[in-house]
Parts: sequence; structure tokens; C-alpha cells
Amino acid sequence: MLYKSVFRHFKRRRLQVILLSVIIILSAFVYVVMAYSVSALRGPTEQFFEDYRQEHFHVTMAGQLTPDDFVMIDPAYGQARTLSELYRLDLESFDAVIDERIRLFEDAYPLVETEARLYKDIRHQPSDMQQIIRLIKDGNRINLSYITAGDKPVTANDIALTEAYATSHGIGIGDDFQLEGKTYTVTGYVLFPDYSLALFDDGFVLNNSTRTLALVSDEAFHDLGSDVQVRLGGMFIEDVNRNTYFSSHEGLPFVLQIALTENTMRSGAIYDELAGGEAMGLLLGLIIASMAVLTVAIMVSRMLHEQRGAIGILKALGYRNREIAIPYILLVIMLSLPGLVIGYVLGFMAAEPMKRAYQAFYLLPEAPIHHTWQVFLTSITLPLLVLMVLGYVVIIRLLREHPVALMNPPQLRPGRVRHVMPGLFKRFSLLTRLRHAYIWRHPGRLLVFATGVFVAVYLILMSMSMMNMFDKVFADYYNKIDVNYIGYCEPFEACPLEETTIDRVIEVPHVLLNGKSVTVVGLDADNQFHPLYQNGREITHLLDENGIIITKAIALEAGIKTGDKVTLSYGQETMILDVLAIQDEYGGAKAYMNRTALSLYLTGGQQTDLYTTVYAKDPLSGDYAMVILVPDLLAQTRDLQVIAEVASFILIVVSMLVGAVVILLVGMLSIEAYFYDISLFKVIGYDQAEIQNIFLNSYRLYVVLLFVITLPIALLSFEIVVWYLASQYGMIFPMTLSWIQIVMSLALTVLIFYVAIPISKRKISALSLQQALQIYQH
Repeated sequence: MLYKSVFRHFKRRRLQVILLSVIIILSAFVYVVMAYSVSALRGPTEQFFEDYRQEHFHVTMAGQLTPDDFVMIDPAYGQARTLSELYRLDLESFDAVIDERIRLFEDAYPLVETEARLYKDIRHQPSDMQQIIRLIKDGNRINLSYITAGDKPVTANDIALTEAYATSHGIGIGDDFQLEGKTYTVTGYVLFPDYSLALFDDGFVLNNSTRTLALVSDEAFHDLGSDVQVRLGGMFIEDVNRNTYFSSHEGLPFVLQIALTENTMRSGAIYDELAGGEAMGLLLGLIIASMAVLTVAIMVSRMLHEQRGAIGILKALGYRNREIAIPYILLVIMLSLPGLVIGYVLGFMAAEPMKRAYQAFYLLPEAPIHHTWQVFLTSITLPLLVLMVLGYVVIIRLLREHPVALMNPPQLRPGRVRHVMPGLFKRFSLLTRLRHAYIWRHPGRLLVFATGVFVAVYLILMSMSMMNMFDKVFADYYNKIDVNYIGYCEPFEACPLEETTIDRVIEVPHVLLNGKSVTVVGLDADNQFHPLYQNGREITHLLDENGIIITKAIALEAGIKTGDKVTLSYGQETMILDVLAIQDEYGGAKAYMNRTALSLYLTGGQQTDLYTTVYAKDPLSGDYAMVILVPDLLAQTRDLQVIAEVASFILIVVSMLVGAVVILLVGMLSIEAYFYDISLFKVIGYDQAEIQNIFLNSYRLYVVLLFVITLPIALLSFEIVVWYLASQYGMIFPMTLSWIQIVMSLALTVLIFYVAIPISKRKISALSLQQALQIYQH
């Protein structure tokens, strides 16, 4: 009989059970999808990095030859001024210089081994969109290439591409590939351990369909005419304190910067991404699961109190506590197990698309997803065990009462409501005190409500902050300048004469600003195409003053403010400059200064009109080492913004679903808990609107209050994320919210309330006055 009673109770609350199941499904789904997708990448990725010897650090070296380098150069090629030029003129002298630099570095740091990492960037335009292909010379000891399919290039006509790039362009193994007027045969797909992201510069332009890595034979690499670039990849051969080991490199004039892999975006971001994704999935799953646990406890407790009289009779007849508890424990299992299983299945099905989403950005080995007992037990058995234990505790607490006490109706002491209600409301009107008293009477239900609304609000705010994140990084900057073409002159050669109007510019990468690598840009104060702005106000005229203008990226990363002094170091030259302003630019670590001053600095006071780069609005006619098409660059970054907008939309939908389900469930539980009170108010003469105002509409104020509480927490967490990415990787993702976005977020939050609450209001309306009188008379 008790089993039938429990089952009837179960059937009468179908909507509550469905809503609870949605919460349980979400908790299992979030954890399972992240656990499986991350684990499918983590294991193969870590093995890939170990087997193919991912560098522990890399050394950015000066491209210019130093006086010490000329000792190693054949006098016949003494006219060379850069490593790239020497590479083209005399490969033996180039190798001798690199070997000597490696020897000097390893003498200074004996606990490491290093190897030169050579690469060439080629601007490739098979269609209307300009692409970049980074050809990498294979390593012998560090950063070895990994052929995921096919074979490694052997002849001068072979090439291996990344599978992501090849797939996006319909290129298969064995197909022809045109590059710089020569036809290559694609022999396989390749990955490099020092490039889990196809990032080629300090701007976060990430698009695997227009930027790719490639491997060719050593012969083909040497024959391709682009400038070679060199850095050192290194590994520690003994355990050391990596954060302090490279504290100074003053005796190595060719060293510009030493960066650890975990602090390098192109190779180290994957570590934090996987760890953060797994932690976020676990945390969000736990938060949602805690709401489910509390809700189950509330529902079981309510059911027990409704049936306390029957339970008292059963105890008086001789039923043991265990015999009475078993049906209710089975109810907990019936409430929880289907949702957990459905969440697990849906999470497992979604893990593969989630893994593919990671691989749309990251260049990582392919890994199949398999069921594992660890994830299964964590997502199903553990939550079910917690729910059963909690349910058992709730049941046993009631069953400990004497049968006679159970058969008598519980008495609510008059002082209880006043005791739990915050003193803040004591001076308000009776109606206001009633509204808040009914909310605070049940702390568990209030906690479920607050947690659900907090999660919903936080996700809405996070999605809003992502809406225009990449536009702030790229589009906002490029929309303020009038540059369509950026031409880079041949190193140490005069720039070609142009028929079109140009701005003469100096761009110097790998300059140390307070020890951090930045690109220094020399501009004229009266330049035509590249104005500078601070907080929307033009500050280009400040270039005439003695000082430097840094970007917001540097300011956020290094904590530098206007008026501070910074140290600029390039090679053996150092100068101290005042920070004149902060340029509205998030997309790169750049510093702007007067072109004449920078020209004098670079030439030792010998030249005032040096320029290495030209900015133009119209097409360039000269022969340049490289020409960047800014519209194509913007088009490539637009893909990132679209992905961010899609992710934002999904987050908004999910957050509104979580919020609506929680508010609806709490509203229904409140009506059920205060059914007698509602009947009493109807008997007294309160109309439907007044009763709804007391028992439901009061939650609207708490929705707004929770939004106000969540807002500063969210903004602080966004600041921490931005600071962490800036300090670790030098990359800025501005997660900011405008007042319009905050108002929109508040509107969406309130909308959740108005979407969810009508069903609860209908349940109040469904209670007729005749039913209320019958309940009151009973």
C-alpha cells in the first residue's frame, strides 16, 4: 500500500518531476561532455608532445648579425647584414653562426639543450583571399614533425599540410598544390609540437583555413625564396626552477627574449584550455547537481510531511523504519536515475562535436572517444549515491519521531516566520512582510532559487561580454585607420618608389619594453592613414613629443599607466621614455613613437628618414618582401567573431533555460508548500492578483537583487581572466560590458521570470473558493 501511495504522489507531480529531470540531465550532460572531449584530447596531446619532443622554451634571436657573428663568416660574404641574407648567400657561414650562438647559449645555461628552428612565411593567394603558409624545417632533436596520415616529404616536389587546412580546401593526399609558381605533391598531413595553434605573430589572427603550417624537404625549404627566420627551441636536461633560470642574458647580445612554452600562446595555451575546460565542466556540473540535490530533498521532505499521519499509523502497527524508508528511497532513485542516464548519453553524443570544436582552433592529434568507467561512475553513480544518502537522512529524521507525534498535525509556532525573516523588512507594511516571510521561511528552497538565478545571470553576462570581443581586438582598430595595404620593404634595401600616396613607417619587432617583447612602430605625427586614439579621442599629435604611446594590450599586461617611465632595449642600445598615452588597441603588443626619433635610435644618430614599411589605402605597385591585405585580414578574423557570437547565443539559451526551470520549479514547490495558506487567503477575501503578489511576484525583486549581486562578481572574474591571459601569454581578450549590454542582460534576466511564472500562477487560479472553504473547514 505504501508503494502505491508513493507512486500516486509521483504521478500527481509530473511537471515537477520533468523540471527536476531537466536539471539533473543538465548536470550530468555538462560534466560528461567536457570530461570526454577533454580526455580525448589530453592523453594523445600529452603523448604527442612527449614523443615528438615539444620545446620547453624558445629563444627569440636578433635577426641582425652582431660583431661576434662576423668571426664565423667567410670573408667573401662579409657584406651580409642579417641571418636571412647570410642564409641566401652562404649556407655554411649561416650554419657556423647558428652553431656558435647555440654554443654560447648552452655555455651560459648548461642545463639545457637547444636546436635552431628555421621557418619561412609565404603569402599565398590561390583565390580572392590572401593566405599565409609557414614552412617549417624539420627538427632533428627538438620539435619533431608528426605525420598523422600519409608520408613525410622526401623530394624537392613534396609537401605536407595540416589536415585542417587541407580539408577546408578539399585537398587530399596525392593531390597537387601550387606554391610560388611551383607544383608540389601533397604526401601527407603534418603536425608540429611547438604549434598547437597556427599563430604567426602577436596579433590573434587564428583561421586554419587561411593560415597553415607545412613541411617540405630540406632541399625544397632552402630553394624557396622567402626570408628565413630563426629562433632556438630548447629543452631542460635537468630539473631547475624554470621561472628563474633565465633571469638574465646580458652576456648574449643576440638574445632578445626567452619564453617558456607554457607562457607561449601558440604552444602553451592548450594546457590551460584543457585544464580550464575540464574544471569549468566539473564546477558547472556540481553547481547544477547541487540544485538537483536540494530540490530532491525538498520534494521528499514535503511528501513525507504530507504523509506523516499514514507513516505514524504504520509505525504504530509495527513497521520498522527501514521498511517504511525503502519506498521513498526508490522514489529518489526514480526521480534521479533516468535523468542521470539521459544526461550521460547526451553528453557522450555531444563529446565528439565538442572535440571537433577544439580541433577547429587547435592543431592536435586525432583521438577517438570511448566510454570509461571513471566518467560513468562520476556522472551517474556518485550523484545517485549522494541523492540516496541525503534522501535517507531526510526520511530517517522524520521516522525518529514517536508514532503519536507523527499522527498529530505539525504545529507552526507563530514566532518562526519572524525569526527567519531578515530584520530589513520589519519596518515595512504587513503585505510586504508577508511576501518576504514566505520566501525566507524555507532556506533550502531559497538557496535553490538563488543558485539557479546566479548561474543564469552569470552565463548571460559572460555571453554578453563575448558578443563583440573579437571586434574590439581587430575590427575596432582597423576601422579607425584608413590602411588597406601594408608593404614590408626588403631588409637593408631602399623601399621602392610608389605612385600612390603612402605613409612611411618603421616597424621593429622583438624590442624589449621593460623586459617584454613588443613591436615598436615609428609614425609621423602628420601621417594620413594611421591616427591614434585614447578613449575615442585622437592623440596622433602626441607623436611630436618626446616619449612613447603604448597599446591597451601592453598597459593591461604590464600595469603601465600614462606618465610612467619605461625602458626600451634593442640589441645593446637602451633608452628611457615617458608613456604619453594609451592607444585604443587590444590586438597586439605595440608601442608607437615618432619616426624620426626611432630612426635616429636605430641608426645611432646617423639617419632621420629611415622607413621599413609603407601604409597605403590604394594598391601598391612596387616589389616588396611582403604585402599584407588588410581587408583579407579582417575577413579572416570575422570567422572568430562569428564563432564567438554563436557561442554567446548558445550560452544565453542555456542560461535562460536553467533560470526558467529553477524559477518555475521553485514557484510550484512554493505553491504546494503553502497550499493551505493560499486557501486561507481566499477564504478571507484576497483576490487572485493579491495572492499571486504575495506568493509569486515577490520573487521578481529577488531576481533583480541577484542580478545586482552577480554583476560585480562577474565583472571581477572577467578582469581576472583578462589579466591572466595577458600576463601569461601577452594576449588580450577584452571581456567588457557596456551599459547597454548590462541593461540587456537585466532585461533577459527579468524575462526569465515572466516566462517561467505564468504556469505557477495558473495553479493558484485553479484552486477554487469552494475547494479553499473545504480545506479550511477540514
